Amino acid sequence: MSNRLMPISDPAKFIGENGEIITPRYIVGEPRDYRLNLGNGVLTLGGGKQVTEPKASFNVLPIAVRAIEGAIFGQPAKKWFEVYFINEAGHLGIFLFHGFSVDNLNRASKELRYDETKLCEVIWTIRLVEKTNQTQKSTYYMAEFSFESVKAEDLATLKAIQENIKEEYGAIYRQDTKGSKTLYSENWCISEDAVTPKPALAEQVAKEEVLELETVAEPKVTAKPKAKTAKKELVVATA
Repeated sequence: MSNRLMPISDPAKFIGENGEIITPRYIVGEPRDYRLNLGNGVLTLGGGKQVTEPKASFNVLPIAVRAIEGAIFGQPAKKWFEVYFINEAGHLGIFLFHGFSVDNLNRASKELRYDETKLCEVIWTIRLVEKTNQTQKSTYYMAEFSFESVKAEDLATLKAIQENIKEEYGAIYRQDTKGSKTLYSENWCISEDAVTPKPALAEQVAKEEVLELETVAEPKVTAKPKAKTAKKELVVATA
């Protein structure tokens, strides 16, 4: 049985049984909170349920990304990077990282920037590499990145699902980081037209979290015309 908490990295999984592009489940401003735990080298859900094995690499196909700077989560002001994605259960999720991992992302994406390829147009492989703190004699992990191009025919699918999210919900953002300074973003947006989630949806998603996705509803499917394409300059945050 597949792990429905895992990020989707195959564009084909964004297409429903009838060839329609899915619209993921999303409580506006509250994507499912994942954490890239660089102390233990795992991806977790909300700091609790372990999604990946320790030290294991994983793949993700971002729906939106955002580089930010600010004092968040009780920490001093620093640069962070947000990755929004859809998991195997059809939910919109997010994880963040900061520090040397942001530096690694900038270095790894240099060739993408020269090729004018966006970070939401490639499949990411994230390796959690073990390091040693010589002063404290302790270990920690650092994220390293590599990228695989998405097939040209799949780019329209990616664009369509991004547009589905914006049309259905009006925005892609995380409430507790939206006030931070944006250094760079792709598909991230806040809109006055953002749809306020119905209490029934919020209650249902909360129940699913308690049950650890044992009884998850299938993602909503909506027909979507072929997306328009637009070319914009790619700029990644400078660490």
